[in-house]
Amino acid sequence: MPTFMYIGLPLNPGSQTLSGSGNFTVPNYARDFRVKMWGGGGGGQGGTTSTLGTKINGVNGGNTTFGSVTAGGGGGGGVTGGAGAGGVASGGDVNTSGENGGPLTSSSGTTGLISGYGGAAGNTAGGGGARSPSNPDSLGNGNNGNNYGGGGSGATINATAGSPPGIVLFGGGGGAFAEKIYNPVNLSPGSVVAYSVGVGGLGGDGATGDGGKGADGVIIIDWDY
Repeated sequence: MPTFMYIGLPLNPGSQTLSGSGNFTVPNYARDFRVKMWGGGGGGQGGTTSTLGTKINGVNGGNTTFGSVTAGGGGGGGVTGGAGAGGVASGGDVNTSGENGGPLTSSSGTTGLISGYGGAAGNTAGGGGARSPSNPDSLGNGNNGNNYGGGGSGATINATAGSPPGIVLFGGGGGAFAEKIYNPVNLSPGSVVAYSVGVGGLGGDGATGDGGKGADGVIIIDWDY
């Protein structure tokens, strides 16, 4: 790839991490401008102990965007009637979906209680959040998702009817990962790019246990590396 130099303008190799939303002004750079991004993780399902168990769905994680590139947020546990779906990415040179949240399963433990795990974000090896563990055999809150973009696990509640008495609550899906590499020809220094970073979805608010919150997404930019 040819090297592009802009005479009279200082080159400023570096990196920047973005949160929130706004407009990013592209610095002067000589070669590559790399953007890595994760969507927010979905929140886990919460619940309240009752005769059959009461379930409160988690909230979907937000999408992360940089120009036309999108890393989708993970789905909240229970929102579609099951485990939160992993987010989907588009527009990048690399697009990696997040992991789905934990499904309905039965526990082999002594009480029959187990919650669904929170899905891992896309590209865990490159900085995405790992799977958030379930809480087997213990009443209470789910675990929050791991940075960046990991889904929250479901809470663990009880049902006063049924055998075994455990009610399984779904985990949230992990946020997607996208990566895009630009050069000064297709993204000129001084260009202004709109961006938005997805936040993690809240866990379902249950009286017995809250679902874990999904981890926020992020945009990490570096240039001239």
